[in-house]
Amino acid sequence: MRVGALCATALIIIMAWSGIGFAQTKPTLHLITVADTEDGLVGKEFGLNNEEIKRYAGSLAGTTDLVLDTKEIVGKDYSCANINAAVLNLRVQSHDVVIFYHSGHGTSPKKDINDKARSKFPSLQCTTDLTAALPNLEDISNALRLKGARLTITAADSCNRIPEQELAPGYGKAAILPPRNRIRTMFLNFKGYILISGASTDEFAFYKRNDFGEFTKQFLNALDYPPNVEPESLWREVLTRASKVLPTPPHAPSPPEPPLQEFQHPQHVEELTYVSPAVGSVTVEGVAAQAIVRKASQADKPKTKKKKHKKKHHQIAKTSPSD
Repeated sequence: MRVGALCATALIIIMAWSGIGFAQTKPTLHLITVADTEDGLVGKEFGLNNEEIKRYAGSLAGTTDLVLDTKEIVGKDYSCANINAAVLNLRVQSHDVVIFYHSGHGTSPKKDINDKARSKFPSLQCTTDLTAALPNLEDISNALRLKGARLTITAADSCNRIPEQELAPGYGKAAILPPRNRIRTMFLNFKGYILISGASTDEFAFYKRNDFGEFTKQFLNALDYPPNVEPESLWREVLTRASKVLPTPPHAPSPPEPPLQEFQHPQHVEELTYVSPAVGSVTVEGVAAQAIVRKASQADKPKTKKKKHKKKHHQIAKTSPSD
C-alpha cells in the first residue's frame, strides 16, 4: 500500500517535471520595446513607433510559432534604470529570439566625428540628468548577446548626433502578403546577432508628425517582405534594404534656413550563421551550420556638404527630429 502510494507520487512528480521541462523548452520571442511616449515634442510619434513594433512582433510570433514575451517600457516607466534592468533581468534559452527596440531620443557618444574610441551607435537619452551615463545601443547589444539566445536583434530609431541638435521621416504598406516561409527561415534557421540604428554618427533620425519613424518604416518593410533569394542570403538582403540611405523629408524650419541634413544613413553590424533545418524539426538545435553571413558595415554615404547651424531651438512645421 505504501509502496503503491510512493510510486504514484513519484509518477506525478515525474509527469509534473516533464511538463515544466516542456514549457521551458518552447521557443520564445522576447520583445523589449522602449518608447519615450511622454516626450513633449515627439512623444506621440514615439508611441506610434512603439505600437508598430508590437504589431510586428505579434505578427512574427504567429508566423514563426514562437511564444511572444513582451516587456514594454513607456510613459512614466521610461527611464535608463528600467531599460538597464530589463536587459539585466532577461532570461532566455538557447533556441529563443530576442528583439530590443528603442523609440526615443538618442545622441552620439563620440566627442567629434573623428573619435574612433567610442561607439558609432547612439546612446539612449533616457534621463534629463545631463551628468548621467547613458546606456549605449552597442553595449545593450553586447549584454543581450551574452544571454545566449539563438538570434538577437538590437535596434533604435533614434538620432545619433554629436551633442548639439536634432530632427524627422514615411512609407506605405506593400500590397502583397508576407512570404511566411522566408520569415520563418530568418527567425528559426539563423544564429547570431544584429545591431542596427537609424542614423550614423552626427546625424538626425526623422519622424513625420503623427507618424512613426522613417527608419522604422523602412526596417519593418524589409522585415515584412523579405526578397526571394537563397535562404542563407535572406538576412544580408533584408539588412541591405533596411539600411538604404533615407532622404530628409520636406520640412519648414522657423526662422527660414536650409535643411539641417540632406540624408539619414542607417548603419548596421551583424554576425549570423545560417543553419539548415532538420527534417521535421521546428528548432535548429544540434544541426550543423551551412553558411556564415559576413559582417556588414553601414551603407555608403553620398558625399554631401554639411551646413552649420547656430541655434538649437529651431523646430520644423510638419516633421520632428527624434534627437
